[in-house]
Amino acid sequence: MYIDTLYRTRSIGCVCGDGFSYPNKFMFSVCEQLLKEKEIFAFDNEFNDDWLDNRQYDFIIYLNKNDKQGIIIEMDGGLGHGNKTRNNSISPEETKLIDEWKDNQAQRKGISVVRIDATCSEKEFLKLNIEAAISDYCSLDKIDWDVADQFAISNYVKYVCMYYESHKPITIEQLAIDCNIGKSTAQRYIKRGEVYNWCSYVKDLYYKTKYIDTKRHRKKMEKLHKVCKYYEKNAPILASEIAKEFGMDFSMVIHYLDEGVKYGYTPYDREYSKKQNIKQFRSIKGNPRKRPVLCFSLEKDLVARYESVSEASRYYSVSDSAIYNCCYKKGTSGGYIFRFEDDNEIEY
Repeated sequence: MYIDTLYRTRSIGCVCGDGFSYPNKFMFSVCEQLLKEKEIFAFDNEFNDDWLDNRQYDFIIYLNKNDKQGIIIEMDGGLGHGNKTRNNSISPEETKLIDEWKDNQAQRKGISVVRIDATCSEKEFLKLNIEAAISDYCSLDKIDWDVADQFAISNYVKYVCMYYESHKPITIEQLAIDCNIGKSTAQRYIKRGEVYNWCSYVKDLYYKTKYIDTKRHRKKMEKLHKVCKYYEKNAPILASEIAKEFGMDFSMVIHYLDEGVKYGYTPYDREYSKKQNIKQFRSIKGNPRKRPVLCFSLEKDLVARYESVSEASRYYSVSDSAIYNCCYKKGTSGGYIFRFEDDNEIEY
């Protein structure tokens, strides 16, 4: 930043390491509060459109559901807007011409442009200028200016990382939408936050969740949460016991616990391998396919006893897995009810 800019603004325009200036973050917080208080319907920052020719405005707010045009808000800080740029790539005169061109384009589209003097990064200075600029469009009575100030001096990178961590599993695309930033910016913030242990970036999570059915995925995540919570509450516990508790396949429980570790939902030790679980399970219950099986009619009358799942499977021409699932999930298979003989509480 240039010396004359420092002198004029009495501030270095704190960007706090996330690429956003103090005035822009201050206005972002104000917009969030307006949205929360339902003074505006929606807002977006870093607004750009085809008619802007790869240029952008700082913010656009929509006052109500029927507002299709919106109101553009530009924070005129100490860089550009008729002043020198950071790297002196274009002259102050050129920056002024660019602003005039953008405003003319917006006027042709019928969009109002509000420019706010943000040459000084101080709360009271910005408060007065914001009130003067947009109080005619929406009420600012419920704005907590101290909250805006605290947000502006905080690190937005950390905010995005904490949001990502608390909303897992969430795609980078959805994170960008929720935090009003670009996808590449969101990914950059997450990677930066990982360095400071603000979040744990799941690299392939975006690709895993991008194309799946939302409803189906939601049901899966509900089961995953239940399994992980049950494990954490009853640890140490065998995955086989969890499978019986939830009437699930043993391998699916292992999968859920592994996924839970990845998302940080459970302290399950991934080194405690499937083979160890199976070995311990069999030492207690024996091989489930060699456990005696009882076959009942739908009227709950005992039909026959078989030495193993495989024997019952061959006799009734029903797959092993179907009988196995029937024994655990308390359903029927092939028109019969199958249960393990050593099941102390046989349920139908």
